[in-house]
Order: sequence, then C-alpha cells, then structure tokens
Amino acid sequence: MDMQTSYRPRRNCNGYSAGYYKKLTDFPAFDARSGTKKTIKWNPNAAFDIEVLEEDEHRALVHYVGWGNEWDQWIEKESVISKEEFPEDDRSPVNIKASLRLAIKEKLTISVNNNPECIIRMPITPEVYAEIFGTSDKKSSLSVQELDEILGSSWSTRILNKNGDFAYVRPNGIRVHITKAQPLIEYIDSNGKLEEHHMERGHNFTLRFIRSYGTRQEFVQRQ
Repeated sequence: MDMQTSYRPRRNCNGYSAGYYKKLTDFPAFDARSGTKKTIKWNPNAAFDIEVLEEDEHRALVHYVGWGNEWDQWIEKESVISKEEFPEDDRSPVNIKASLRLAIKEKLTISVNNNPECIIRMPITPEVYAEIFGTSDKKSSLSVQELDEILGSSWSTRILNKNGDFAYVRPNGIRVHITKAQPLIEYIDSNGKLEEHHMERGHNFTLRFIRSYGTRQEFVQRQ
C-alpha cells in the first residue's frame, strides 16, 4: 500500500439533522468465518453530515460538517441525499413503543444475579417523550394501568416455560425519566491546529421497574 496515500476522515451524522448527506455505497467484503464473498449493504440510517457548496450537472462540491475546509471534495450527485429521502425515523412514537415493549419482555427472564431492578435506556426526543408518556417532566412515576394505555395489554408479563412459570413487572416502583446526553468532545486537526469540537448526542429516556416471578396458578389468578 502506498504510505503516502491520504485518506479523508469521515464522520457519521448525528441522527436526523437538517441538510444533505453522503450515502454510503454497497461494497464487497470477505466473510472469514464462511470463507465466502458477501456484499455489505448501505444502512439507509447511516450517512455523513455534509453541506453542498457547489454543483454542476453530475457532481457536487461538499463540505464535511465538523471538519476543516481542506477535506472538501467533489462527489457524484447520486451520492448526495436529502433528509426527506431517509426512511421513517426509528425513533418515532410507534417504533419507540414497539421497541420498549420488546425490551421489557427481554428483561422479564431468569436473572443470573439477585438484583430484581431492571433498567432500560433508549434514545428519544423531548417531543416524542412528551407524546408517549403524556408529560414533559424529566422524572415521573407510572402505574401499570397507565402503561397499559401506552403499550397495550400483556406488556408486563412473560410466561417463561411449559410449566407456566412467569415473570412480571411489579405494580409499584415503575419510573421513567429523560436526560440530555453530554456532548462528545473531540479535537480536529484543521490546517495544523487542533480545534475542539462538540458532537451532540441527543436525549435518552430510562425506564426502571422491579421484576418478580410467579407460578402458573398465580398467573391464572392474575388474569
């Protein structure tokens, strides 16, 4: 390999911000486990945050947000996509609810330790948080009935085996809160000078609850 070759750095865009993005193209790869060739597909939710500075009939001059101007480059226009071309945001209320329901079920299992407290964290926007949980408060306690309205029935129990033993969410102690993640700090070399850059990481919400167990007879009685 030519050691003089200069590779341009790349930075993933932070979620769904306004602007244009450079699409990652599909590329061939070798699977070491199977010994066969495969194609790595572009993840439509992954892209580089760019600004389009100039364009002609076939190409666009782009600036990589967060990097020095020396990394600006001309790329094919077909590699530039707009925010509207992204698939549905996986942080929409519908998808958040589905992911949360699944995450709770995953926690309702036989634990390898004796700690009954379960913690689930997911990325979210303040607007979606308020829409789902009906409050913009940073911290809030919820009842099983309130979460029934949000997640539907049977979200709080999981039958674990053919004997009917089950795990469930205790009615008391369900808490949810939202926090803003600290920005990621990195230093970028811009024309020989290191400049501090802050990369925002958005918000996360945390759901806490206590897990308990029961027998088939107890499960029938709960119904």
